Amino acid sequence: EETGSSLRRRVPAYPSYAGANSIRNSAVRNTPGDRALSGVSVTPEEADAILQQLAEKDKDHKKTWSRIFVERYLLDKNWYFPKRPNRPDLKRAWAYYEHVTLPRHFVGESTADTNLRRAEPGEHEQETELYDVIRTPQKAFIEWGTGIDLYFVSVFCLAIFMFVAACINIPSMMFYGSEEYNGGIDKNDASDALVGGTQEDLPFVLKHSAICTNTEWVACPTCTSEDWRFDPTRWAKGVLEGSEDGEETILVIRNLCEGTQYENAFTNYATLLFALIWISLVSLYLRARGVRFDEDKITTSDYSVHVKNPPPDAYDPDEWRDFFSQFTTDGDQVTCVTVTLNNEELLRNTFYYRNFRGQLLRKIPADTDVDDEAATRAAIAKYTE
Repeated sequence: EETGSSLRRRVPAYPSYAGANSIRNSAVRNTPGDRALSGVSVTPEEADAILQQLAEKDKDHKKTWSRIFVERYLLDKNWYFPKRPNRPDLKRAWAYYEHVTLPRHFVGESTADTNLRRAEPGEHEQETELYDVIRTPQKAFIEWGTGIDLYFVSVFCLAIFMFVAACINIPSMMFYGSEEYNGGIDKNDASDALVGGTQEDLPFVLKHSAICTNTEWVACPTCTSEDWRFDPTRWAKGVLEGSEDGEETILVIRNLCEGTQYENAFTNYATLLFALIWISLVSLYLRARGVRFDEDKITTSDYSVHVKNPPPDAYDPDEWRDFFSQFTTDGDQVTCVTVTLNNEELLRNTFYYRNFRGQLLRKIPADTDVDDEAATRAAIAKYTE
């Protein structure tokens, strides 16, 4: 794509059976010294030459691990890459995948303000490399737009919040895992082992949680199974130990652990207060970051004019172009004019008309002329009989 004196250099994504036999918008030219490539239309042969050059030029430290493994150990395996006529060139296919499909950034002097400037898909005139999964800085995500950048910043801020909140709740976790909360259960006592246990008996993810392991069976004559339908293991029928009459009664499990202490309430309120402050600060930061990056990125809305109250008969784009052209200076010009008609209600009714007409055609005989009102009414009356 050529605009004025600027030239967009890229190999767009048009792969073929041989890896990329149909690449467009790129060409091969000979320059003194190394082979250079420019951004005009190419033939399939020239596209193959571009990919062949990229495949040979790429070093191992600039390749993905999958590509290195395939090229070293699998290309000569007949079960993986059968030797047959007109088989694809996997090296060029991998070069196409890494230089066109995967995002890359310029290296060396092509970076801007120490940021990793994203290269166009198929860039082959300047040196590029893949984004590193670990070493790519946070500010590089702005190359994908403000939304992507703010998403990853939000995830990072959420991780910090969860870590600090966990640290604030350490006293509560220590309390819930202590004998003070569970009441000193003797795990060697058979009677206790039937209904309770210790924190050591809990799964790792539940240790130091508020789960009570100190319980006992008590009589509850007024309880029913419906009251415990969400946890039927805490309800049973039996004879309570020490009962004088020995009659069967309804038994339920009661927790004997200590209730919430002031220290636990304080940690909960401290966590809530920290959450409110942190969310407020992060919201302000994200809003400011979004505005700053939006000003750094030029989009169509930055140099467009939206007229919300045009005259009712001003629907000619050429007329609008001539009107705005009188305000241009220094060789600038009106690039594009779009006139949007305020006909939402008309379009909605047209959609309803076509929808109802389609339903009608599916229910009446196929030879009915729906443009004939009398014939249509007769067909409808016959259908509804």
